[in-house]
Amino acid sequence: MSNNKEVLELLDKHKISEVVSNWAFYRDQRAFDKLKTCFHPDATIQVSFYSGSADGFIQKIKMSKKGNVKHLVGNIRIELKGERAIAESNTTVMLRRRFFDIEADLTCYLRFFDLFEKRDTIWRIADRTEIYEKDNMLPVELSDHLDLRKLESYPPYCRHLCFYLENVQGISGISSFPIVGTDSDAEREIFKKGEEWLAG
Repeated sequence: MSNNKEVLELLDKHKISEVVSNWAFYRDQRAFDKLKTCFHPDATIQVSFYSGSADGFIQKIKMSKKGNVKHLVGNIRIELKGERAIAESNTTVMLRRRFFDIEADLTCYLRFFDLFEKRDTIWRIADRTEIYEKDNMLPVELSDHLDLRKLESYPPYCRHLCFYLENVQGISGISSFPIVGTDSDAEREIFKKGEEWLAG
């Protein structure tokens, strides 16, 4: 590989990484106009509580309850092929909410699996899927006790998040939503979709 090609690939990877990081920052700051710039106009997204267009996702979170939430993006793996790329990033989501009458911290560990495309020299997300790995929820005051008997109805890799979405955010039907978990057939289908994406 020539030095010039290496430099161009590094620049592309930097721009893709910047979009992934910006998405998390804009999402947490509820900067919705800037968040929209991370996606192509026809982009799609699948998360724990929504599957559809990126525009629809942004409208959904606009209507959600405000609060202290942080998406922390860690290691990012990027695979480039021409004007297309796959970006897979380790992410930790942290939030503090009142669950009924108890204040608790919810932490969710997941990966973003993004299909990127460069259009008119600009890299943006064409498709995003969250792959869930594990989560936990702890009362801020250790003497408090949360009744979590309903957790068994939710997927094991994001049961606390699902409990929060259904019981605090009021989003119904979470237990039947097609959430992608790690080491699942759905995850393998996502990876296959990524290979096909790069192949064009």
